Amino acid sequence: IARLNLSNPPYRNLKRSIDMNKPLIINLHKEDQSHGIAILKKGKVIHSFSTDAGISQIYSNKNKLYYRKEKYNESPSIHEFTTDHPTRLIYQSNYKLNEYDLGFSKNINYTSINGNVMNGVLLYPSQYDSTKTYPMVLNVYEKISKNVNDFVIPTLYSKDGFNILNYITKGYFVLLPDIEYEIGNPGYSALASVENAVKKAVEQSTIDQKRIGLIGFSFGGYESAFIASQSSLFKTAIAGSGVTDLISFYHDTSAMLLNDQMWRLENFQFRMGNSFYNLKDNYYKNSPIYHVENLKIPILLWTGKHDTNVNANQSSYLFMAMKRLGKEGELLLFDDEQHSLNKKQNKVFLSN
Repeated sequence: IARLNLSNPPYRNLKRSIDMNKPLIINLHKEDQSHGIAILKKGKVIHSFSTDAGISQIYSNKNKLYYRKEKYNESPSIHEFTTDHPTRLIYQSNYKLNEYDLGFSKNINYTSINGNVMNGVLLYPSQYDSTKTYPMVLNVYEKISKNVNDFVIPTLYSKDGFNILNYITKGYFVLLPDIEYEIGNPGYSALASVENAVKKAVEQSTIDQKRIGLIGFSFGGYESAFIASQSSLFKTAIAGSGVTDLISFYHDTSAMLLNDQMWRLENFQFRMGNSFYNLKDNYYKNSPIYHVENLKIPILLWTGKHDTNVNANQSSYLFMAMKRLGKEGELLLFDDEQHSLNKKQNKVFLSN
């Protein structure tokens, strides 16, 4: 990543204004994850269109516009657009996938810990039959509904063991919820959004409420572990490379970032808002390990032994607490792996 300092030559006199007399192309991105393109001229919209898929890599050439379109169930394609003619398909990747039923999606709305309306996306299984019930897996990591517009081929080579189309084609619902946070309460914030999202999804579809699984990796691993210790909505949970003890993590260092971990808890993803020494109760309350007595479902924990981002001991701590209390679960420690998995055999093993 190159950092551009506009205060230094030769960038000091760089003009950053937009000439509104020339056509302006705007990539539209709505909260429901639908995308579109609008063309403005002299401040007025001369043409616009929208789609329920993601649009990116917009390129203009004279009076023609080209863009890339994709969705979790639509392999990337290149399209040509002019204001005088309908959109024309230029190239379709993995065109054979069009012959398969890769499910469909619906948006859901629910409330966060702050009472605000949040967006989530519920992905339906292939060959969906509304007279039948299906299991569901929920993937968690901050605001994740945007992933509905990312096409990833069905594969067992995922770095975190999760692949949307693997579940869709095997008869699962997949839920991608957005999470909003209350400062000082990352765990309970995730719990509120996720539980409300699950309840709304169950209301709108034929999900088997006794077969709902939770999966998260990295910060999502932390969220998955915490939610598993609090919620009764899940049959099982997977927590990969996650923090389980905020107090020990607060006093740890990151070999990858060459820094302490305190800033990540006070101001970054964990959003605690202050130091451990000023908010001790909140640090304890939002740590999965200090709720292990409440754990009623089996958890699969996994991490790379040489994780330089989140110390592998974070997974070991929770597993040892579970073992001491006779809680059901399993810990996978991958040799020669760091935060996410790189070796093909490990990716396949974890995915399976």
